Amino acid sequence: MSTEKTVTKEEQIAFLKKNEAEMTEYVKAQNSKVTSVQWDWESVQTGVGGNGTPQGAGEYMSIKGGFNNKKTDFLAQFSIDSGTKKPYIKSMVASNFIIFENGRWEIYE
Repeated sequence: MSTEKTVTKEEQIAFLKKNEAEMTEYVKAQNSKVTSVQWDWESVQTGVGGNGTPQGAGEYMSIKGGFNNKKTDFLAQFSIDSGTKKPYIKSMVASNFIIFENGRWEIYE
């Protein structure tokens, strides 16, 4: 019988929502022009990262978002704690800050 803890996607999303303020501040700190953040809670996904070793890089969670109430996009990722099976907020990385302008997606600077 497995004693490995399982956590539902809904529980993981609830955990992220509980830490939304910290996540938002992190994203805003990545670019001084980002003044507000909108999270896409429906975009939450989990997976297992590969790093070329048999044990892999562990589980991760990602969520998409936008900013400044415009047609924008970015991706945030977290490691998942192997004990609690919840996202480790301090491991957050945000990337791919883009904006739709002039009929195309462009890097947001």
